[in-house]
Amino acid sequence: MRGFDINQDSVWIAGLSITNPGPNISGIKIDGNYPKITGNYIYNIGGNEAAGVTGYWYDRPFGAYIASNHIFKCQYGIWTYGFNWTVEHNNIDRPCQWNSNYDSDYIELMGEGHVFRYNYLHGGLSNELVSAHVDSFQTYDDANSKYWAANILIEHNFCSDFAEGFEGEATFLRRSHDIVFRNNIFFNGLPFKTGYPNGVSPIIVHDIPNVVVTNNTFYNIRYGPHWDPTTWGLATNAIIKNNIFYNQLYPYIYINGTADYNMGYQVQTSGYVLGPHDIYGVNPLFVNPSNPLGPDGIMWTADDGFQLQSGSRGRTAGENGVQVGAYGP
Repeated sequence: MRGFDINQDSVWIAGLSITNPGPNISGIKIDGNYPKITGNYIYNIGGNEAAGVTGYWYDRPFGAYIASNHIFKCQYGIWTYGFNWTVEHNNIDRPCQWNSNYDSDYIELMGEGHVFRYNYLHGGLSNELVSAHVDSFQTYDDANSKYWAANILIEHNFCSDFAEGFEGEATFLRRSHDIVFRNNIFFNGLPFKTGYPNGVSPIIVHDIPNVVVTNNTFYNIRYGPHWDPTTWGLATNAIIKNNIFYNQLYPYIYINGTADYNMGYQVQTSGYVLGPHDIYGVNPLFVNPSNPLGPDGIMWTADDGFQLQSGSRGRTAGENGVQVGAYGP
């Protein structure tokens, strides 16, 4: 199949192979409410904002359900445009900068009320993303598009091979707010420019207030999560708790809010503001981080490589004695 343009409500597209419909054209474009896009193989889609799945922003499609798709070698994986979309159990694999004049990302998120969970975002290669600034998740605004993102939940995702795990900007409209990251694993950033052998950062926040980062695992990334004061200084009221940081130059930088009960190993802490109950210099004892999915090759099962061993101090290092990292509560 060579693509779909959905202009009616309650359309279901399932179990199809969808490939290049033409330059700068997405595999599936949503301009109707309550569509279901499930179990498709969408591949080799490239060009300006060309994605495996996208929507029409100016009609704000509502209630899309995008699940269990394999999106392979597309310029962008999914653009979420609208309200109350659920994006889950997708394998977004090997994003590719087919057109070097445009960026490439796994997921772009615009709108309100979206949920992203149990997705596997991975496989980017430096030689296929030569000038791209590839992000696992990205949102931004500008005076022309009127994009914004609010009340977003990002949970239980595996994310690797990125420059940034999340790049969020709200400098123009100052309308974005309330984004929650919980129980995600951001690991093994993609080599990006000189001085960044393992990506830049798992989370970068510009002018977005009320960003919550709890019970995540951050592994082998150049820097930790970073709240940037930028233009308006609106990246406030951060919550950073119960996370594991491993092999980073610093754990986190934030403007104001609460940061505590985090655990870090091979992390520089001198000169940084830390939580009073943070623990550093103690190995969290992952089962096998070189095999994140474990022998069964399935995310979020008992044999996963980022599970904690039975003797790990991280099993009780969180607030109220809970386990820190992505497999905590």
